[in-house]
Amino acid sequence: MDELRKELRSLFERQQGGLREIRGSRETLMKRALVRKDEPLGGRLQLVAGIAAILIAALIVATFAYVRGRGVFHEGPYPGASSGRVATPTVPPNFKPARIPGLAVLDVDLVDLSTGWVLLTNCFEPLTGLCHYSVVATKNGGGSWSKPVPVGGQYSPANGDAPRKVHFVNDLDGFVYGGAGAFVTHDGGRTWAPFNISAVFVTFITGRSSVAWAATYPCAKGQSCPYEVRSSIDGGRTWSAQHQLPAGLSPVEAVPFGPSGLLIASTSDLVITLDAGATWRVIKSACTPGVSQEQIATSDGHELWLLCTDGAKNDALYVSEDAGASWSQRSIPAPGGPKSGLSGAAGLVSLAAGTALLNPGRGVMVSLDGGVTWAQAGPADVQFIAIRFCSASDGWALDIQNTIWATSDGGQHWTRVSAIQVASA
Repeated sequence: MDELRKELRSLFERQQGGLREIRGSRETLMKRALVRKDEPLGGRLQLVAGIAAILIAALIVATFAYVRGRGVFHEGPYPGASSGRVATPTVPPNFKPARIPGLAVLDVDLVDLSTGWVLLTNCFEPLTGLCHYSVVATKNGGGSWSKPVPVGGQYSPANGDAPRKVHFVNDLDGFVYGGAGAFVTHDGGRTWAPFNISAVFVTFITGRSSVAWAATYPCAKGQSCPYEVRSSIDGGRTWSAQHQLPAGLSPVEAVPFGPSGLLIASTSDLVITLDAGATWRVIKSACTPGVSQEQIATSDGHELWLLCTDGAKNDALYVSEDAGASWSQRSIPAPGGPKSGLSGAAGLVSLAAGTALLNPGRGVMVSLDGGVTWAQAGPADVQFIAIRFCSASDGWALDIQNTIWATSDGGQHWTRVSAIQVASA
């Protein structure tokens, strides 16, 4: 907890000084607080530390309540993923997107360039009353959007368990989840039901096609037990038996790859499976002690990318060419190009072997040589808050003005598609 308090102090000092974007640091602290609040130390649970972690999370939520979820899981490409082409709506050069009345965007996801979803909330400054969450969908690349469909109930503004992520594995099966609850749809988001896995905490739900993965914490608050990972081959209708992660390993982020692979980052090391969870292997992290994994990426489970940060500007990027047996440090785009420190990154994606895309807060950087060199590839003055790829070529990005951008060439070029105009109720 001493380390967490130091990071929190550093976070507020940087914010007050206006030195850089604080978004990535805030969310790193949130994640670490939530996953550590019930962990044992010295053979007993630290009740005071747990309460402090919850208060820190609540303080951050209340202070930075212009709610923007982390560009969440920035999944790499999926071999064989379909590319639903759609004519890009014409957007005038002087186009100014309109704010969605009474709503803010939390997260975005897509399964092809035509079909996607956005998670919305009414929970932003000034905070008044309880928070509600809903999902809207598009089937024409953002040209128009459905009416908002409510997901879950109502939450206190300081409740970190509220929905914050949306992810669809195909055009019918999708999930919305937060720290302590999840919801599932099997009709493209028209209706939502409670998640069918009993869990105290939900760490991630990810996947593609019909394959889904979920990591949960099964024990009641105040108890210590291993985290569990399950897989589904039918879009989340049924789930495999749980696999218990090693004791003390708390999952933070996951990247699926291929038909049956999953790479998991934790608060310490990495874990990988190549056979749908039948066997697992622990990979020693390249991050130095006291530094957390900020982002992971892989396209094949063999070439692994790892961005480490301590919440300040001491960032380091590593690449493994042998499935984590060894790591090599790579160059990082200079902050002088993108106008933000890397800890505000909204995405690290590996699209293919040797190729990666990094969003350091403003603009997009692409490397085609395994991270040795980087080139500007996106709109330099646009701040993306979420990046998603559904194949090695096709992806969406959401900027702070609620405008969606699309790419069909692996992030080399981006086209402004649409602002989010929600249909009237």
